[in-house]
Amino acid sequence: MLAVHPTRGDERKVWTAGTHRGVSPAETLARLLPLAPAFGVSRVANVTGLDHVGIPVVMAVRPNSRSLSVHQGKGATLEAAKASALMEALEWSAAEAPVGERAWVAVAAAGPAAIALPDHLWRGLARPDGAIPWLAGHDILADRPCLVPEELVTTDFTLSRQLEFGWLRATSNGLGAGNTMAEAVLHALCELVERDAFALWRQAPAAAQAATRIDPAAMPDETVAGLLSRLDAAAISVEAWDVTSDLAIPCFHVIIDDRRARPPFLGRFGGVGCHPNAGVALCRALAEAAQSRLTLIAGARDDIPREAYALVGRHRSLASMIVPEAGPPPAGVAWHRAASFDTPHIDADLHATLARLAQHSIARIVAVDLTRPDIGVPCVRMIAPDLEGMAHKPGYRPGPRVRAALRRWS
Repeated sequence: MLAVHPTRGDERKVWTAGTHRGVSPAETLARLLPLAPAFGVSRVANVTGLDHVGIPVVMAVRPNSRSLSVHQGKGATLEAAKASALMEALEWSAAEAPVGERAWVAVAAAGPAAIALPDHLWRGLARPDGAIPWLAGHDILADRPCLVPEELVTTDFTLSRQLEFGWLRATSNGLGAGNTMAEAVLHALCELVERDAFALWRQAPAAAQAATRIDPAAMPDETVAGLLSRLDAAAISVEAWDVTSDLAIPCFHVIIDDRRARPPFLGRFGGVGCHPNAGVALCRALAEAAQSRLTLIAGARDDIPREAYALVGRHRSLASMIVPEAGPPPAGVAWHRAASFDTPHIDADLHATLARLAQHSIARIVAVDLTRPDIGVPCVRMIAPDLEGMAHKPGYRPGPRVRAALRRWS
């Protein structure tokens, strides 16, 4: 059973600047840095100075990775960004080699213990007749064990069809690491909710999208104000939208752009963030947008296509295609649906988040414990088959929530 007790309320937060944690970033770093070689990290690089924005961005390098070899971290402080980069490297490393035993079972024979597999999770291929590999998971809402296809868990993208891979849409969505298991699960859940909310918002009509525009400066959060101040000092404009879905878990989308009308034009860059606290959600979106700029500048990520650099100099980018340039924001409007519901305790936040998902018929929320015994830092893969996936990735197929929204808007 996964060691998560979301109703106890005893994991008090001690750090709330841009993120909520049970220990400070300095303590997290002191724990992770000596362990970094064990999960493949050869170096941690501060790349903040490659751009003129000044929002801290750090990369952690894993040369022998079976997926991404460069992981990014961002934060309101350099220590927070370093901790973020190392946590991402750790969760990807843990997912490359899940610790559980593999069970070979045919999809049709997996029975009620198997996680439900909606059609949008398959790649459009005929479902396999033979056995596929499964791992043990835990259905948190039902509090019972279940089986999860290994392809939905692992980030070892070198595995071949001899393991019967290639049927399902494998992504990194729902990975989480934390100082405690509750932290890890909440982080991963927020990522799932973020991708779901953004997928729904992207499908909305232009008028509906425009109605969600906000004034980020109106957010009553000191860390948000600090990030906006850095962006303004760097002559970077900010557009923001409250993309919170019917789940009522705060989620924001941000696009940043150079205000100066002189080359080189990098283009527009986006970020999305989700958290029970609206200020933290907006901080995450702002920091991710700044990280996106630095990702392109540094050029070290394995997943940056050549086409991304063809856009440099034209003052356009993928973000421009997703959302057209907007006019002034509604002054004083910090959010539309993104009301905070956070508490002083991380595990209580997790309980409240799970309750909101359950209230909206998100029937199965499954956790696969990826914690490596030799490292001991909690890692998890969260899977919620009823939520939408990464709509900006090639091959995305709309799930039931987007299809229902499209029917409402038609």
